[in-house]
Amino acid sequence: MLLFILSIPNGWTADGEDLSDFAPIITEPVITPAVVITPKPVVTPTPKPIATNALSDTPVLHPAIPLLDEEGTHVLTSKKPYSSRMSCNGSGCHDIDKISHAYHFEMGRDESDDKFGGRRGFSALTSPAYFGGYSCQNGNNPSFLSKKTNAKEADFLDYGAVGLIKNCEECHAGGGFSEKDRAGKRYDLTPENAVSLLDSDYFEWNNKKLEQWNWKKSGVIEPDCLICHVDFSQFKRPVSDWKNQRNVELIKKGWFRYANSSMLAFLNMSPNSENGKTLLTLETPEDSEPVLKWNLTAFNEDGKTLIPIRRFPASENCMLCHETSEKRRGFYGFGEAVKVEINVFDTKDDVHKGKSWTEKGVTRSIEDCSVCHAKGAFNTEWDLNADHNFLTGFSDEDSRRDLNNQPKPLSCEHCHGGKTYGSVEAPALPHSGQKTLLDAHRELWRNRDDMTGYAENTLNRGVQVHFNSVACQTCHITKLLVRVLKVRNLL
Repeated sequence: MLLFILSIPNGWTADGEDLSDFAPIITEPVITPAVVITPKPVVTPTPKPIATNALSDTPVLHPAIPLLDEEGTHVLTSKKPYSSRMSCNGSGCHDIDKISHAYHFEMGRDESDDKFGGRRGFSALTSPAYFGGYSCQNGNNPSFLSKKTNAKEADFLDYGAVGLIKNCEECHAGGGFSEKDRAGKRYDLTPENAVSLLDSDYFEWNNKKLEQWNWKKSGVIEPDCLICHVDFSQFKRPVSDWKNQRNVELIKKGWFRYANSSMLAFLNMSPNSENGKTLLTLETPEDSEPVLKWNLTAFNEDGKTLIPIRRFPASENCMLCHETSEKRRGFYGFGEAVKVEINVFDTKDDVHKGKSWTEKGVTRSIEDCSVCHAKGAFNTEWDLNADHNFLTGFSDEDSRRDLNNQPKPLSCEHCHGGKTYGSVEAPALPHSGQKTLLDAHRELWRNRDDMTGYAENTLNRGVQVHFNSVACQTCHITKLLVRVLKVRNLL
């Protein structure tokens, strides 16, 4: 995911604070006074990947960096929101273009085509994915993105790009459709007089009237690295307060440029000090532009700061967007059959949690989503520009199954099926004492008398028929939310 070359000794920060909560790399401590001067231009050579322990889910201190605004000016000087592109990409460390071109950011923006739906019998669709498609996880009522080109106002559908961002960005990490139009141009760099009438990347409904959106005023939402890599346990205030500020007070009101900086008003940079310390305060007046106040004492004399982050996101980070299972689009039946009797959706009670898995000679404890979904989870080197096209599964939320095989999703068979399924050599078959998945099921069913009356030479075939026709989840997931379990048992 991200590559961090750590230079902070165990228990130290640049101003001498004790941060023993974070993973250490021992070097000489650098004690700097909390006095800020105008920072010098930063020239950082591109680091090479370094060997590291793959068990890297513990928050670590990112190397000290300056925070720059969209023009490349230090935020202490400009007093503007920070830019992830200028701060992370501009330093020469990360290739944000490569990282943010992943589907996780683009969501179909780069595949959009006004003729897409017409070729498939549903003209409202403009892409095979979320941006322009119909694949929202968080509701049942479809709303559609308008085509980029519209001949008349009546052709303009529910949203333009602006409306989609306002209503849906709470489950997205910036970049992609939140930053660039369907032609790949950054919204706020496109001259207003170059915009075609009713171009839905630049027009939006306003009190039932279509108006051209002022992208230069609102700004865009650049890829938000921290939304995935920050350690939420280090927030000074509840995560719900940050979500409200980011999603409601900033994004829904159209202050897109400020969205990524909001997190820095909550992240405690000094968790072991009495009162803690954040990088900024962010005020959101009701009828005027947000006000940023950067904290001088959170930077060293070179204008750099140390931010605690994770190499791999914690499950809590993933669940900001993916904890929508009970509300997602779908049909479960009628009346009493689908009465909701429980509303608990605990992402921490996966049966695999706490177990270990070995792949490519690396063993990791299964503690969070990234162990199965991050391509680099079992790599021994850290990659500054890791591929952010994550391994995915086959839930009913999928909209791009054709993108799942990268090289393949980590299915049940990947870990439990072994070489028979083209996966690991030593399949996980706990408590069975058998060498293959088929043998394990055959002997279990034989011992339970489930196969009484069947000829011995048909047993393997009987098991294989089940493998071919019945999903693993059908038998092995027995504690689904009540509405799903009830309907499934009726089938």
